[in-house]
Amino acid sequence: MIINPGSGPIRDGNGWTNTEHRAQQYADEWLRRIVADGIVGVTLDPERAWERENGRWKFRFRHAITGVVVELEHHGIDNLDAYSRANIFTPRVYWNGSSSSDPSAEDWLAPGFCVEHRLVLSGHPTPKDDGATRQEASESEANAPKKKTGEHRGGE
Repeated sequence: MIINPGSGPIRDGNGWTNTEHRAQQYADEWLRRIVADGIVGVTLDPERAWERENGRWKFRFRHAITGVVVELEHHGIDNLDAYSRANIFTPRVYWNGSSSSDPSAEDWLAPGFCVEHRLVLSGHPTPKDDGATRQEASESEANAPKKKTGEHRGGE
């Protein structure tokens, strides 16, 4: 068994370079994916990214309402195939300090808030329908098995 210790310092190699320009393109792609996933109000801070000693650039994403900032550390490798041929492990990317997480709505919560997940039963109208129909759906949901609604973070 081999445990991936993470990628070491990322330097230019044979057939690939690690540039700030390409790292910025990756960060822009992350922002497009965040928006496509329905997370609204997030922007990429306009300040210039800075390179860390390990060959990754750090970017800040900020939520317009909560003001919460999440950081992305990303390499700027322009040819991942060439990099992969020359290295055992793929380069690590860190979202919010973790190399194994992806953006989620929970990342942007202000202290003391939580995300509520609602169970929507198929065949039942959404809250956009008239009140009588919502009442019928509410009665059905009351009799349905309960599901976890999310975790509370922070104070009462």
